[in-house]
Amino acid sequence: MGINRIMTAASLAAGVLLAGVVQAAPARQFELGAEAGQAEQKYSLDGPIDDKSGDEMGYRLFGTWFPAETFGVRGAFADFGNTEVYSYSLGVADYTVESDVTAYTLGAVLTTPVSQGPVQFWGEFGLAFWDLDLNQKVSVPSLAVAVSDELDSDTDTAPYAGVGLLLELGSGFGVGVSAFWYKMEPEYQGEEVDLDIRVLSAGASLRF
Repeated sequence: MGINRIMTAASLAAGVLLAGVVQAAPARQFELGAEAGQAEQKYSLDGPIDDKSGDEMGYRLFGTWFPAETFGVRGAFADFGNTEVYSYSLGVADYTVESDVTAYTLGAVLTTPVSQGPVQFWGEFGLAFWDLDLNQKVSVPSLAVAVSDELDSDTDTAPYAGVGLLLELGSGFGVGVSAFWYKMEPEYQGEEVDLDIRVLSAGASLRF
């Protein structure tokens, strides 16, 4: 009897939660948006790229499905721009290594209104499927000659998280700001590198 009561109670609780989600389904269940801002890439490794960081312009394109008013599933593509990892000179030539980092992300979004007004606070967390390319540029200033080539590349998955504020302007359109953090561990010449990316951006979205 005890097991049956537990199973019955669990079934009732699941039914109540499901009913709540169904009743909370919003009129506008889909969202498309874009944002752009400052992407800081910070590398940590003993050697030429020890504690090196750079700020570049990055952007993100995203789409969200909201099965409930306060919960969504979001997919996105993010480009963190090109940043100089390190540089050095050898003889008459200057060598510069730059990184190009992009990621596809899949995460959950939780939203809540601020004081029942048009401003929404939201949080997002999930996995980033990132790709990193290291490109080396060799230039000879005296001859005005420069050559670029891919030096190394790596792909993997990493966790990410973000928070933001969205101001709803009506008809599903909104503008907002956000902050995201990504933690990656690419390999460079057989050694693991700690790569932290922080993105501060502003953008707009449309729910329909």
